Amino acid sequence: IEELEKWTLENQLKVDQLNQQLNETGLSQEDRLEIHKKLKESTTKIKHCKENLDKLYLDQKSDLWF
Repeated sequence: IEELEKWTLENQLKVDQLNQQLNETGLSQEDRLEIHKKLKESTTKIKHCKENLDKLYLDQKSDLWF
């Protein structure tokens, strides 16, 4: 769980940095497309990490009932 939380945080920081880069003026279209690609990859990773975390939390809660 801790590792997934760490990955989620790292990817969120990466998304924040990429969004800052997108806000910079003077970027070429090629640079913008590359940043968008990286943003999509990072947000997908965040989504998967959060889904896995949710499953682990549910499993952990269900184990407490036994």
